[in-house]
Amino acid sequence: MSRIESSWAILFGHPILGGLAFVGIAIGLFVLLAGGQAREALGGVLRALLSIFTTPYTFLREALAIVGSAKLAEEDYAHSSVFILFRLNRIQYALLLLSCVVVLAGGVTSALISLYPSGEMARARVLDAEVSRLEAEVASASETLAAAAAPGFRENLDTQRSAADAAYQQQVQSNEQFLQSAPFSGGIVAQLANTNSADSVARLRADLDAYMSTCPRGGAWAGVSASDCGRYRTFVLELADRKDAEIRLRDAARDAGAAWSQADAAAQNANARLVSVQSQLEGARQQRASVSLFNPDWMIERIKSAAGVLLLSLWSVIVIVWIGASALSIFNWAILMMRGLERSQTEKLQAARQGEIR
Repeated sequence: MSRIESSWAILFGHPILGGLAFVGIAIGLFVLLAGGQAREALGGVLRALLSIFTTPYTFLREALAIVGSAKLAEEDYAHSSVFILFRLNRIQYALLLLSCVVVLAGGVTSALISLYPSGEMARARVLDAEVSRLEAEVASASETLAAAAAPGFRENLDTQRSAADAAYQQQVQSNEQFLQSAPFSGGIVAQLANTNSADSVARLRADLDAYMSTCPRGGAWAGVSASDCGRYRTFVLELADRKDAEIRLRDAARDAGAAWSQADAAAQNANARLVSVQSQLEGARQQRASVSLFNPDWMIERIKSAAGVLLLSLWSVIVIVWIGASALSIFNWAILMMRGLERSQTEKLQAARQGEIR
């Protein structure tokens, strides 16, 4: 067995040399064994091999005729002991035909589904979105580079830095003057005055209602009038707004200072970012082109896949018909034999009865 497997492996491992050897040996055997009828023998072998594919078609055609003429044929089996078997045999023919139709329909459906580029379409939509995003980034990077390379760029950043710092310092001085003239101190006022975080300002503003819930009825608010509570609330809210403005101006001044300090490297950074984004965009465009619905390579692969599915379905039908036809032929032959024996025995019984009567 291992030698046979080795021979097959060698034959298919060297297809050109193996094919030539196979053809040469086959021709030699036909000439040697068939004598002067080598061509006829070769034709017979080819017809025998071809019958593997043509016989199922012939059987299905005959099966349709058998099923179609079942009503007429069953008259000979009426009132016989094999009548039910005869009908069962015709039902089996019909089921075999339907099985072949189901297999072919499934194969055609699978082939059509394999031709539909659902995966490619989804991939194309993702890449389209990626290309659009990168194109927007390229436009933004180009604008940044143009601004960084424009004359007076560093001077403009210096002007913006000075203006942002001046606005911040002015807000700080205004807040200090506001606190110095404040009629209130301590508590939330002190916390707001000392905070440098926007989150802390938001938290203190949110806690103000709970903090003043007993004003002016008692606790730390004893002796405070309702109008004083209202003025305290107004003062705290204004101070919170002032601290928010101070923090925003501080951050803006820091950003302007950082932009000014990095002015010399801004053009280089902008150019590097533009080159990087353009490279990404080119790669995304190439990927998008590779998943085009009209890409010949993809179309050929899908057509091959669909053809493979169809061929597999046809081969499945051939195998089903050969197996089913063999089984049905045996079953049909058994029914005929049973009917023939029944008829001959019936005739013998009738002849014997007539002889006894005489």
